[in-house]
Amino acid sequence: MNPDTLALLALGEDVAGAEERAHLEGCPECRATLAAMSGAAAVGRTTLGLERLAEPPARVWSGISAELGLPADVVPASVALLAPPGEGSGPTAGAPQVVPPRRRRRRLVLALAAAVVLLAAGIGGIVATVQQADAPRIVARAELAHLPGWDGSSGQAKIEQYSDGRRVAVVTTNLKPSATEGHEVWLMDAATGKRVGLGFLKGESGAFVLPAHVDLSTYSNIDVSAEPRDGNPAPSGASIIRGPLES
Repeated sequence: MNPDTLALLALGEDVAGAEERAHLEGCPECRATLAAMSGAAAVGRTTLGLERLAEPPARVWSGISAELGLPADVVPASVALLAPPGEGSGPTAGAPQVVPPRRRRRRLVLALAAAVVLLAAGIGGIVATVQQADAPRIVARAELAHLPGWDGSSGQAKIEQYSDGRRVAVVTTNLKPSATEGHEVWLMDAATGKRVGLGFLKGESGAFVLPAHVDLSTYSNIDVSAEPRDGNPAPSGASIIRGPLES
């Protein structure tokens, strides 16, 4: 997802369309980035009541600018501009700057991006961002073989376990979606045929957060089926590829 869109969402602006929201729901990486940006925005809001902020050394902004690839004419405003009227020096002391809305929004996005860089670098003792958290541990894998009538179809799946307890199924296939039909991923109990729907592949692959209550010793198979885009959540029964999870 576009980083500017994520930054504006973190600032509380409703700028995401239906397609972007659908992508966000199915993309753990984008959700983690949004969480990091939202945290940075929350930290920023806690400073709004302060009269003076400590101005960091010039090398801090130089590092941020280099990391983000900012043009040379983008520079941070002096904290002197944040002082109450009469406490600054020079003719602009206490005089607010009028910034057009579009430029103000762009500055907010840049400021939020800079805040995320600061989080990632650990500047000022702030903790690292979600993206720098421990890498997930792969707890199970599956080779997805074609079922009768679907020769040539195949895929792979893995279950990633995160330190916060989340389990994410990452599925890749060679299946091509169509305008009238998509491919839905299921956890399946091979003994009873019961299924837990995880969601539709985006193109040929997808990542899905598993419901916390699901027992993988029972729902131990990954199944991908052809599903008409008719709004009916029930499985069609037209399974294409399937395979058992092995730890």
